[in-house]
Amino acid sequence: MTILVKQDIIPREPIGLIDGEHVLLKCSGCDEVLADLWSVKPDESETNSFRAECALCGDHSYIVKTRGKMAVGTAEKAKVMLCDIKQRQIDGESVTILHTISIPE
Repeated sequence: MTILVKQDIIPREPIGLIDGEHVLLKCSGCDEVLADLWSVKPDESETNSFRAECALCGDHSYIVKTRGKMAVGTAEKAKVMLCDIKQRQIDGESVTILHTISIPE
């Protein structure tokens, strides 16, 4: 077992991430919350498109376009969780596809 003492902790420079605006991706079929996107560097010029696949009904969310660096995670109290992330071309646009699996109750 490792015991940490105060002198073992090395101070680090902050990496400049913030907890910015959250975007919830909801299934267009069953309206279940599938994923939580949140802005961690909103001032970046990067743009992305996201879509989540629903493990509950087989449908998916609408495509959401974001600006800045985004973090992706499972939404609080969700009935699904993220299991895989892939890029796909949809109508000539690169979209990040978030695949989900259902969480047993």
